[in-house]
Amino acid sequence: MTTSDIDPHTLPQGEIDRRVKEALETGGDGALYGVDAAAVARAFSAAVVCVDGYEADDVIATLAARHRGEGVDVLTGDKDLLQLAAYDGVRILDPQGDPVDAAKKFGVPPGRIGDYLALVGDASDNVAGVRGCGPKSAVALLTAFGDLEAVLAHAATSDAVPKRARSALAACARASVRLDRRL
Repeated sequence: MTTSDIDPHTLPQGEIDRRVKEALETGGDGALYGVDAAAVARAFSAAVVCVDGYEADDVIATLAARHRGEGVDVLTGDKDLLQLAAYDGVRILDPQGDPVDAAKKFGVPPGRIGDYLALVGDASDNVAGVRGCGPKSAVALLTAFGDLEAVLAHAATSDAVPKRARSALAACARASVRLDRRL
């Protein structure tokens, strides 16, 4: 029997503990705080994909998009990966394994999560956002205008937008907000 024949969900707790301990002790190039995530994943017969020069979320997004027809579950706490749920066949799960509904959590559909985060910011990814634009404003703007480009083009001069949000958008560096969207 090879390790790929083992279902980690049926392993006794002692075997799980042994594998995790072994993975932690072996360390390796990916070791962070003494934990080699790749070694832990391999201990549970999970596939590990590493691509030099690319961040993990970029690799995950590429693989999820490529294999969406097969049904993909992405286990993550990363907000920007929620946009992958816009693909049919991709489901986002929180770190506890529960499905995440981007629309319920943030008020925008998965395909607008990048626009939303470009407006409100995301400290975990060093995205500054538009100063003075909070979650409620971002949802209202995206609902009214559709996407980030339309918000940047029209919201700063629209009487339908609250004064504070108009001022924030008029003062923002549009190129920087667009870059935040791409990141």
